Amino acid sequence: MLLDDHIRERWERSGVALVRQGERMHTERAYLHACLNAAGSQLHLSRPLFDLKGKSLEGSPLSRMFQSAPALPPPLPVTEVEAGLTGEVGEHVQMRASLELSRQKLQVSGHHGQVQVKVPQNHLWSPSQLVKFGSCRFHWMAEKVLKLLPFPEVEKTLQRATEGTFYHKVLEELLRPHLGIRPNPRTLLLELPGAFERAENVLLENGELPPLPHWPFQHHELLENLKNFVKSHYFMLQGTLPQQLEVPIEHTLQLKNGPFSYRGIVDRIEQTKHGTTVIDYKSRNYISELRRPDGSKLELQLPLYLMAVGGQLGRYLSILNREKHLLRTVGPAHTDKGYVWEDHKKEVMDFLEDTVEQLSQGNFQPTPSESACKYCDYGSLCRVRAGQA
Repeated sequence: MLLDDHIRERWERSGVALVRQGERMHTERAYLHACLNAAGSQLHLSRPLFDLKGKSLEGSPLSRMFQSAPALPPPLPVTEVEAGLTGEVGEHVQMRASLELSRQKLQVSGHHGQVQVKVPQNHLWSPSQLVKFGSCRFHWMAEKVLKLLPFPEVEKTLQRATEGTFYHKVLEELLRPHLGIRPNPRTLLLELPGAFERAENVLLENGELPPLPHWPFQHHELLENLKNFVKSHYFMLQGTLPQQLEVPIEHTLQLKNGPFSYRGIVDRIEQTKHGTTVIDYKSRNYISELRRPDGSKLELQLPLYLMAVGGQLGRYLSILNREKHLLRTVGPAHTDKGYVWEDHKKEVMDFLEDTVEQLSQGNFQPTPSESACKYCDYGSLCRVRAGQA
């Protein structure tokens, strides 16, 4: 009996379960695919021709399709993957597997990372670029030469880079009206909410502060963090005279192999009893240092800034570390026991000389370490991971 759509709809509303032909065919096709995947070599299909009373049965729409199906094509040749699954692995496959295992053990080949890339002598470096190059030349080459981009992520909360930009902008708005004068700490604290609002409006307008669902909650948290920072006596030492904010610099050093140019942005330049002082804000405790093979660390950013502006003292200030807002001090005027500016400066210059030499040789070999590989976006390209050693 054939049922039209109106009868089917009325019966289904009454609770009668009717299987439509399309649904039945879809279910049958799913069973067929499962059988095809489970079959070892051959698959035999059968169907009943008669019911229990001897009445002839028609085949389902899917089974009727097999009566006119074309003959199967000849089997395809066995691929390397299929052969490998049966244990038959070719010599060249074994060589590639051995190479991958050696990379996981940090045994890189002599040509790994060797690229004929000519970096022009007038290339402008930045302290962050130099740290990346010193930590892992391959990472620098993948990002700066090949210009490979990491996979984008959907932002739900304020990312650390954006958070740092926001802190910098608020402090710039706060201190700009006080350039050339010695500000009162209490006045700065009273003016902070207004500076916060101005910075928020500027960054929202130019797109640097994305609209985020949790921003109202983060707004209050960031303002409280800045209040604690501005209240600290490390934020503005007594007698300090702020001169410039967010200063773009560009400087060239004369090395043995020619000029070396770099650029950057100095957060704050001020005059203190020590002379010209450079301030660099850090959101937390991280200072971009180069970890050398012997385990020692080399700090590059403030020494390069001091050489560019002729400064006497450089100070890293942490915005969020309430117990230790002053992270580190460097420079000719820093006389703490165990620190010698001339030694620090020489180590920086030696590193720059080595950087120029490695560039001239086209040497971008990976130098894996826990610090270099932890947040690296190019591990799938490099295939050498420190954590696998």
